[in-house]
Amino acid sequence: MNDEDLSEEVAKTALLNLPAAEAVVLILPGLTGDSTQNYVRGLVQASDSLGLIAVVMNYRGVSGSLKTPRSYCGADTSDVAEVVNHVKDLYPNLPLIAVGVSLGGILLTNYLAKCGKENADSRVLGGFTVSTPWNIAASCKVLEEPLNYYIFNRHLAQNLCAAANRHSEMLSKVPGLDLEQLKNVRTIKDFDHNFTAKMFGYESADDYYKSATPHDKVHQIKTRLLAINAADDMFSPYDAIPKEAAKENPNVCIMVREVFWC
Repeated sequence: MNDEDLSEEVAKTALLNLPAAEAVVLILPGLTGDSTQNYVRGLVQASDSLGLIAVVMNYRGVSGSLKTPRSYCGADTSDVAEVVNHVKDLYPNLPLIAVGVSLGGILLTNYLAKCGKENADSRVLGGFTVSTPWNIAASCKVLEEPLNYYIFNRHLAQNLCAAANRHSEMLSKVPGLDLEQLKNVRTIKDFDHNFTAKMFGYESADDYYKSATPHDKVHQIKTRLLAINAADDMFSPYDAIPKEAAKENPNVCIMVREVFWC
């Protein structure tokens, strides 16, 4: 990435150099997750047991230092593209499978849709997502309900603010971004309005959500994608899952379980 060290800034990778590996699995964690999370380690171990090479993409500033005044968001797939190309250059003869969890599912879906829209090679054999918030605005609305707010929303918002404040010196270089506003953040949407929107040039959180939400991009996907959601998943309300759009695209399959597996 220009003058940045890709392995440190974007994709701190754990490559299991297996002599007889059959494929590479690229794992995109959730909103504030990284390669140290138990569910990510579990995916790495599962890949290892199948004789696959596992690579974990750590988002900017989540793990380690932030070397440029730029963060990450669900609408910006440039880092995903950079990592995919980096991995394929390392292993040109192995197929690449991408796995996205929650925000990682948004990023992967948006990346595949962007490639499909532009008739570009995604360089991914197939994608697999878990608990993707298909309609971000609808997800935020459900997460602001009292119980979901106290169990999930406020904690994720606190983690997002803490991550931003850790890099306050670097982020102070972003025009129009006032980290003092994070003191008033109570929800994920508050954070996106005061931080993410400012970082990526959106007028508001709602404006950002319109750009980042993947539910209206399903028809653009030309790479095989298997998505697993749950009917009672507060991060992706059942009514917001694009079931009909998936039926019309032979490349996309959405499987909906009855119960959230959290």
